[in-house]
Amino acid sequence: MKNVSVTFCVLVFTAVGIGCDAYHNANAKRLIEPASIPGKAMLAFVGTGEQLVKQGRISLHRRLKGMDGCEIDVWVINSRLVDSAEPERKITRGTVVLLHPLVTSKLWFLSLGENLARYGWDVVLPDLRAHGRSGGKYITWGAKEKHDLNRVVDQLVRGKIVSDHIYILGSSMGGAVAIQYAAIEPRCKGVMAIAPPASFRKIARRILLMESPANVEEALVRAGQLGGFDPDEASAVAAAGKLSCPLVIVHGALDCVVPFQHSKEIFNAAPEPKRFIRLPIDGHASEIAREQWIIKQIDSLAGMADPVSGRLDKAIGLSAGYLVRACGKDGKFVYRISTNPKITPKPAYNVLRHAGAIYALAMYEQRRPDKKTRDAIARAVGFLKKETIAPMPKNKDLLGVWSRSRISGKPMLMQVKLGGVGLGLVALLSAEKAGATTTPIDDLRKMGRCILFMQKEDGSFYSKYIPARGGLVGEWVSLYYPGEAALGLLMLYEKDPSPAQAGLRQKWLDGAARAITYLARTQADKTAVEADQWTLLAMAKLLPIYDRCKQSVHRELLLRHARRICNSILAEKTQCRTDAPEFGSFGSDARTCPVATRAEGLLAALTFLPAEDKALRKRIADAASAGISFLLRNQIRTGKYAGGIPRAMRPLPKGHPKFSKSFNRRSAEVRIDYVQHAMCAMMQFEQLRQKPENERKGNH
Repeated sequence: MKNVSVTFCVLVFTAVGIGCDAYHNANAKRLIEPASIPGKAMLAFVGTGEQLVKQGRISLHRRLKGMDGCEIDVWVINSRLVDSAEPERKITRGTVVLLHPLVTSKLWFLSLGENLARYGWDVVLPDLRAHGRSGGKYITWGAKEKHDLNRVVDQLVRGKIVSDHIYILGSSMGGAVAIQYAAIEPRCKGVMAIAPPASFRKIARRILLMESPANVEEALVRAGQLGGFDPDEASAVAAAGKLSCPLVIVHGALDCVVPFQHSKEIFNAAPEPKRFIRLPIDGHASEIAREQWIIKQIDSLAGMADPVSGRLDKAIGLSAGYLVRACGKDGKFVYRISTNPKITPKPAYNVLRHAGAIYALAMYEQRRPDKKTRDAIARAVGFLKKETIAPMPKNKDLLGVWSRSRISGKPMLMQVKLGGVGLGLVALLSAEKAGATTTPIDDLRKMGRCILFMQKEDGSFYSKYIPARGGLVGEWVSLYYPGEAALGLLMLYEKDPSPAQAGLRQKWLDGAARAITYLARTQADKTAVEADQWTLLAMAKLLPIYDRCKQSVHRELLLRHARRICNSILAEKTQCRTDAPEFGSFGSDARTCPVATRAEGLLAALTFLPAEDKALRKRIADAASAGISFLLRNQIRTGKYAGGIPRAMRPLPKGHPKFSKSFNRRSAEVRIDYVQHAMCAMMQFEQLRQKPENERKGNH
């Protein structure tokens, strides 16, 4: 009887032990074995990676090895932002890795990824292990996932598939993984986490809410054994303390899944720079409804990592917004305003600056497409065509851009200015490249013929055509008109496709080359020349194709002229401390437009000056960077004139050599060309910074 009792007790205790073991294993699996059906169902609905590539939604699909051989299924979307200067080249601002929440898949962030690509980002969308189409049975809350990502991103970067400037965003569990990855990846420039759990231990207590502390602890131990990881290693709080990049944390105050305090604990552990965003009426994983807002936060994160770049992006957008608002329903811009309410600017209008504003908006539209921008461009082009573009007298095969008293607002003889035709061509061709309007190629050719009609045999130009004075007028010579005309011809050469018109197309190129060669030849003996940014902009287009010119064009002659222009500009730099308000300006009066135009020219020169001009290139880069910083400091950032660029940094004191009442009255004036030139310089600066180092050397 005694033996029977002992046997019975052993069986009971064994059964209880087995039952407890199964119970603890079940709890452990609740922590690390996610439901796979939701994520797989999402992916089945959208189709395979290969199908998405064919549809153009993603750039490529890969299965890459993560930690311990686990296969990670990855989609990549490469940047879709086009370089306005080189439409065949895509601008890449960096790479954003998007990590989905628990029990979902990479499809969760596909739409956001597509939008980020339109704004110039390469995007990596992985299925985390044990999710979607990736391998693995168990999740580890970051312990292994951070190493999966490290391997996956490294393979993509080494394969030159994505940029090595890495930013990472994750939601919920993906947010915790993102922070842990950023802590071990030196290439990571910034991390954004939405409602991240503080650690595996803390979220385990939340998941096993009804269990005793002892049962939770046992489940953690067994989860670590099943998944092959240390539960204490899966901690976003611990990782946050090791970050060397900026951190942004977003958390909804009404989150019932991951308590708000989790994010606060992570945030408090992280070093600066960091930012906490509390969403007062949001719950958990609400980011799907906030795509545009999230894109802005990623831009802001990039700004925390690189303050100049971050400020630059916002400043360009503000100036574009100013020009869009300034474009009236009839397509005419509000030409100038004064931020001083006591001053009313004199009425005036300049068609050349109208065309320049179109050029700037078209550059912006190619950078960041937007319907409001396209509509403004279309209105402005409509005004240009209706009010200014008309045939030349007695020659219907020539189209001029006419300046008239009723448009300019001041008495003047009706006339065609060479610069007006050049910039008119630039404006129309830029608007067409941006997809805002179209112009018949025959009309564009007629404008090209008009420029050639005004060109002399030696390559120089008549600056004006005034019917009341007999036609071509040459006694007044403009510094900038030849460069503007050459740029227009070169853009027409790029556009004009017709093999039947090959001879005519060649004339556009040769006319531009003769114009620039004339300037270089006639100023060859001068040690200092004028700061002609339009010629430098035209050279940036001409030099890569100079060998296609039929007449003799000496590349070294053009480069010597470019160097002289650059050196003349650099000699004008204001000499002052780097912390002085006028640092970056050109001239003691600290006007903004000379800074912007000189920066445009210098930045254009950096695209073609050869690598052996190392010292000059360094001086140019430093001056351009300082000039851009000056413009950023002086841009109006808030209010109804946000994005405007005032004429000068400040009024001048009476003892200043350039003091005048007129200067001070106009110092608060904002004119469309001040905004246009500053905006173009900023976009050039942005494009140059985003090119790989080997593309900045100017080895044409």
